[in-house]
Amino acid sequence: MATYGQIAKILGVCGPRTVGYALNTVKDESIPWHRVVNSKGKSSLGLEGAEIQLALLKQEGVAISEKGIIDLTRHQWEGPTYAWVQEHRDAGDSSKKH
Repeated sequence: MATYGQIAKILGVCGPRTVGYALNTVKDESIPWHRVVNSKGKSSLGLEGAEIQLALLKQEGVAISEKGIIDLTRHQWEGPTYAWVQEHRDAGDSSKKH
């Protein structure tokens, strides 16, 4: 599990809403869009989308409260190290390859 803000911070080029907009366009079923929630551990999708997201998470063994809240202290991804992020950001920056 990750939050929109967490992904935005790792990317370093956008905010949480942009991450949400990008995930909303995902059509590739191999991308685990359902593992990204808001900072409160809740789905930010509409009713139907939230039901699908929570069902997928439950199939993966994620505990979800009756109010649809995921305990991020238990399930949140720690993310990559700062060094990994810097290395991979630099690798994608063609201006630094000269």
